[in-house]
Amino acid sequence: MRTIFAATLVSSAWVAISALAGAQTPAVLTPNTNLQASGIPPIPRDLVRAMEQYTSFEPTSLISWHPTDGSMTVSRRAGQTAQLFRIREPGGVAEQLTFFNEPVRGAQWAPRTGEYLLITRDKGGSEANHLFRYDPATKLEVQLTAGDTTNQAGPWNASRSRLIVRSAPLDKSGKKEPEVTFYALDPKAPEKIETLITLQGAGWYPARWQEKEGKFFATFYISATEQKLFEIDLATKSRKEVPEMEFSSDEDEDTLGASLQLFVRRYDDTKGEFRKLYRLNTVTGKRTPVSNDIEWDVESWQVSPDGKMLAFVTNENGRSVFHLRDTRTLEEIDTPTMPSAQFSRLRWHPTLPHLALSINDPNAPTDVFEIDVPGKTMKRWTNSKPAGFSAPLDAKAEVVQWKSFDGTIISG
Repeated sequence: MRTIFAATLVSSAWVAISALAGAQTPAVLTPNTNLQASGIPPIPRDLVRAMEQYTSFEPTSLISWHPTDGSMTVSRRAGQTAQLFRIREPGGVAEQLTFFNEPVRGAQWAPRTGEYLLITRDKGGSEANHLFRYDPATKLEVQLTAGDTTNQAGPWNASRSRLIVRSAPLDKSGKKEPEVTFYALDPKAPEKIETLITLQGAGWYPARWQEKEGKFFATFYISATEQKLFEIDLATKSRKEVPEMEFSSDEDEDTLGASLQLFVRRYDDTKGEFRKLYRLNTVTGKRTPVSNDIEWDVESWQVSPDGKMLAFVTNENGRSVFHLRDTRTLEEIDTPTMPSAQFSRLRWHPTLPHLALSINDPNAPTDVFEIDVPGKTMKRWTNSKPAGFSAPLDAKAEVVQWKSFDGTIISG
């Protein structure tokens, strides 16, 4: 049997508070029957309750804007799983939309109409992630993909009537040659699903679909530091590499319409040390540097729906830095003062020059904010600070450096 040390047990005890609150319990905490504890002094119940203010929080991650009503959809824990909530205004009440036993692993509203939610989840921890069309009003869902497979929603076509679905067979034996099949799916008519192409290898992910041209772009993931971008002709089933490029899976597929330009990431042309952004002409292959003036990695990026602005985040010595640029001139656009924090999940408003993002700072778990670009202001939509915590929180994140065993300076 395993022995659980005191620090681990105390941590587990704090997490278990919600299950213990309100019950008629003894003055000390009794370890879970699945644990064997040795050499641990009694843990007073009062200590557990005192720690609750530090542990009873619900980090909130941004999912998307609703395409018509201006609300935001977010993910946060409900009971033991991550579920979807809708918030209609900054600081508004979070209205729970999904109530599944399993966590919702991905979601988006029907483009332009918002008449349904397209969600991804498995059943019973099976790892067979399937797509469902879900109506929050009636709580009814329709499964759109089938089989012993794991599925992922990809880019939509220009009319927003169909999307590409990435599907890979589950191989729990680890003996089969991995492959990925791409389908074209209309969520309102799943019986008309169309097979586009099957590619060998597990690392294929769809990027942008140009249905009228009969092609789409896909990235092939090799490692955390190496991904490749390919243009795939669906008529001939041939593919052409766009050298050393990565495409943003976060970029809005409605962006720029039939524009010939993509914003992609690759190691810089000189030192090759940092991954930089480039503006790529998909016909001529010409690439224009976007972030060469920043000697750090670009972590994430997204273009505004009108194609005029590019938001991106760099990792500068372990610190997140937010940037906003004009896609034509590539010059910086003024933004409100940003906190010292980690930025993620960039999402542009469907019709307004407003950007939503998730922010994680030292004073609170992840929360959702909105940047009004013309107004140069920032609004906070969610507040996930621990309930009942009254002490002021004003911690500041600082970059620290230390020397490794070989003399290399490491930062974080």
